[in-house]
Amino acid sequence: MPGQASSIYYSRNGFAAQFLDGAAPHVRALQVVASYPSADDADVARTVAASSWSFCQDKVVTLTIDNDVAVQKTGRIETRDSIMSIPVTPTDGNTVVGCQRAFTANRNVVIDVRVCAPNVGDMGRQLVSKIAAKLP
Repeated sequence: MPGQASSIYYSRNGFAAQFLDGAAPHVRALQVVASYPSADDADVARTVAASSWSFCQDKVVTLTIDNDVAVQKTGRIETRDSIMSIPVTPTDGNTVVGCQRAFTANRNVVIDVRVCAPNVGDMGRQLVSKIAAKLP
């Protein structure tokens, strides 16, 4: 999950996370930005993320919170235009909502999002691009 406590966010200067519900049913996003002292520090965070994500490809993951259990499958990591992304889909067969997590470092900022929606496609990557484009 974006913003989860890890070494990726260890030496940041600032951190903001926002959970969004879309106007369309079943559309949700979690967007996280973390600022670092320098672009080199943010790039180290991106490198750490890329390394740890490589272990997450093609895995079945069980998430348990209280009594709720969700089983999801991750796909293959794709990196395009400096944005790394990975699809995450439920395995129960009853849910039409899939997710895409996307991550990049831009200047001294790390952007990490997860978008869930029916036919999610590249929505995570698109959100990262929009956030990155607004950085000063």
